[in-house]
Amino acid sequence: MGRKRRSEGERAGDSAIERQRRALAAPILLLLLIGLLSSAYLFHLFLKVRSQGAGNVESFCAVSDTLNCVTVANSSYSVFLGLPIALYALEFFLLAIALVALSVTRSWRLRAWDSLIFDLYALSLPICGLLAWISATQIRSLCLLCTAIYASNGLGFAILLVAGRKRLKGLVLDGPRELAGVGAGWGSLLALVAVVGLSQIGWAPSLVKGFTDAPAGRVERPVWEGLPASGQRLGPSDAPLKIEEFTDFQCPHCGNAHTVMMEVMRKFPGKVYLVHRDFPLDMACNPKITRPFHPNACLAAYYGRCAAQQGKYWAYDELLFQNRERLEEENLKALAGKVGLDLARLERCAASAETQNAVLEDIREGLRRGVEGTPTLFVNGEKIVGMRPLEFWEERIREAEKAKR
Repeated sequence: MGRKRRSEGERAGDSAIERQRRALAAPILLLLLIGLLSSAYLFHLFLKVRSQGAGNVESFCAVSDTLNCVTVANSSYSVFLGLPIALYALEFFLLAIALVALSVTRSWRLRAWDSLIFDLYALSLPICGLLAWISATQIRSLCLLCTAIYASNGLGFAILLVAGRKRLKGLVLDGPRELAGVGAGWGSLLALVAVVGLSQIGWAPSLVKGFTDAPAGRVERPVWEGLPASGQRLGPSDAPLKIEEFTDFQCPHCGNAHTVMMEVMRKFPGKVYLVHRDFPLDMACNPKITRPFHPNACLAAYYGRCAAQQGKYWAYDELLFQNRERLEEENLKALAGKVGLDLARLERCAASAETQNAVLEDIREGLRRGVEGTPTLFVNGEKIVGMRPLEFWEERIREAEKAKR
């Protein structure tokens, strides 16, 4: 009699768990779908940034310097083991949705989908935390959709934890135990794992490389090699469009603006005269900045100015923008070696009061002219704040040519 009562009690408990799973399926699937769509967009954005250049890509989630998914996609931290992190996230959410859908529709003899999703969420949260820390402290720019993924994973974990708090051990172990059963579909599981695993060494790298590579046979020399260059000036001084840019080597919008400007000068050779002015948003040299913000920007400005003295400013400038997350002094020296700068001379120059005063004078000039942030440009004397797309500069060049006739 006792065994029968226990059996009935177990059946009642199982029925309650099944009802709970049915109730949880919709909200968990919704959260997983948010993650799937966000990671799909981020993967698409990564391909665009790497194939077109960050400065040529616009996105609704490129809100500001500190909230910019384009900056994050352009960072070296967006890749792990040769593949974009967004692709791993895409696979994670596809796997999770497949587990829930197959279980709920009874297409697979797996009932404890909530346990498996809970475990997947538990594995994902430390990774989300690490990526958020990297964005905040290393890239210094947060990704809106990445944050949506972190939040949806955290919320999904919390929902399952609260719902299963009275059977926590079962919530953690039921899914893995069920998978370990002969009838749970080990063959299907192994096939799924094999497909996902092989994608990392098979089609995925080729796919990413195919989307991000330049067209075959296209080898372009740096734009500054085809234009008059002197110090921090590029282009003919009699060009119809004269641009002074106040910029910061650690500013993500400045890097994107630089990419666009190089494309403008490549597409319209001889039409633009560009003057670089330093305006590092770093309290080490900028009196306007009163808290830590871009802690290596002043040092990078000193090194850039000294590269100009050796006639290699624009090549070095390009590397500084490409490596804006890693502008500590050792890296500045390493980048100098890549463009053939005399390192001993460069270090002496960067440490000199003359160089530091020259950067400070640029800052003072910017402040006199109302510069409050970067990039700020003066285009034939007109102040323009922020990055502008290629089309904007094309129109400005046409207008300047008409005015010069």
